[in-house]
Amino acid sequence: MTRSTTTSLQISTAAATPRVSSQHSIASHQQRETQPTRADSARKRFDALKARWWPSMRCHIEEVLRGTSGELSTLLRMADYQLDTDGKRLRALVPIRLAQAFRVDPRRLLPFAAACELIHNASLVHDDIQDGDTVRRGQPAVWKVFGMAQAMNLGSAFLYQAVQLIDGLEATPERRQEILRRVLKATLSVIEGQCQELSLRARLDVGFDQYLAMVGLKTASFLVLPMCGSARLCGASKELEQGLTEAANYLGTLYQIQDDIVDLWGDKGRGCRGNDLREGKPSALVAHCLEQSSPADGEWLRQVLRKPRELTTTEEVDEAIELFERCGSLDFVLDEVIRLSDAAVSVPALTGHPDLLQVVQEMKILIQSTIAGPLALRDRLPSAQPAMDEDATRSRGGAHNLVNLHPSSRRH
Repeated sequence: MTRSTTTSLQISTAAATPRVSSQHSIASHQQRETQPTRADSARKRFDALKARWWPSMRCHIEEVLRGTSGELSTLLRMADYQLDTDGKRLRALVPIRLAQAFRVDPRRLLPFAAACELIHNASLVHDDIQDGDTVRRGQPAVWKVFGMAQAMNLGSAFLYQAVQLIDGLEATPERRQEILRRVLKATLSVIEGQCQELSLRARLDVGFDQYLAMVGLKTASFLVLPMCGSARLCGASKELEQGLTEAANYLGTLYQIQDDIVDLWGDKGRGCRGNDLREGKPSALVAHCLEQSSPADGEWLRQVLRKPRELTTTEEVDEAIELFERCGSLDFVLDEVIRLSDAAVSVPALTGHPDLLQVVQEMKILIQSTIAGPLALRDRLPSAQPAMDEDATRSRGGAHNLVNLHPSSRRH
């Protein structure tokens, strides 16, 4: 399906997304030196939290695991294999970081933090099976080592073990039940988001609004849970809890978009570049490109997405990357990174709460840093760039205003 250079990219000038203005580049050049320092500072803080608190979380998890599984249990060996991978533990560390911001003893939130990590890992195990991914965090996926059926058992067990961890919270029975309801709601939201993604893969008529709705369920829910659940356990007001929920929605969508970018311009530790494309996933880049490209290019992209992953060639992945760049899709999603990042640290309810804003800022920087290196576009990241003015927003069409990001708050 390799196409000639002269016919492969039939993009009209009107459809292309404008480049980021030179004004932004000048401003970023002046602040460029601060970005690595800020990213390093945020990374060091979370690395220190991981070194200090992950062993304690792991003890909570081990207690639950060994309460139902013997020493020779395959389930126990699979759990150890999955949890021994060197993940970021972001969802587990957010409750600890927020406890610090609220001046609450982090030990009180350890069972909840461990539960968030188990639910996240359950989704990873199931995702790898559904997507056919054979590598996770640089090593064979658990289903490749233990078999698909056993890996499904592990993912299911993680979900129920997370419920057991919630039962160990030092809280009133009513508060534990409230947190458990939030855990179950977040889990079901992620499952619904995954169902939507699989449906969009089958139809391949995804638009950017559909993409945002799907990501709001599948990805953002797993940042909303640790942020708003932690706020509740720390005794935050409803206003602050809602503010953290809003920030988490922005950060969750930002996380997914950067993940889509890294799949093609970076290294996700999954074996090869373009895994999402080979799997036929409706990424942010795909959604925008299908809306903006010519009919011929759109049909070519759909054909690539429909192919079995093992038949998708490196040349086709390279052509898709070229299409995303010339169609303006890369520019578009980088602009969304900018707007989401600005929105996350501009939530009105968090104004006047510098400690909470600092947590959001750190998370934003950590997420941004994954695309700074691969793209060599540090000068376009939001921490080094002023907010887009109304004229710039209108020049891009304004069709996807991410200040109203999720179905409950978006325009209809």
